[in-house]
Amino acid sequence: MISDMGVRCWQNVSVAADTLYDLLGVPMDAETEEIRAAYRRLSKIYHPDLGGTPAFFRQLQDAHETLTDPLRRAVYDRSL
Repeated sequence: MISDMGVRCWQNVSVAADTLYDLLGVPMDAETEEIRAAYRRLSKIYHPDLGGTPAFFRQLQDAHETLTDPLRRAVYDRSL
């Protein structure tokens, strides 16, 4: 989505997201494919080679790796 000022803005994405789910803009009951699709979409926008910051892109990677691994996701969900 492009705002009136030509700046990319996404409703569900925030650097200060409360959870990894919020960071990727997916619900807590999202299937693995939905998480992967959200990650791919966001990585095309926020990759450092495309103008994103390395720190934010690393947060996206960590969220993707955690939420697509069933064991890591279960541990993460219990910590919420």
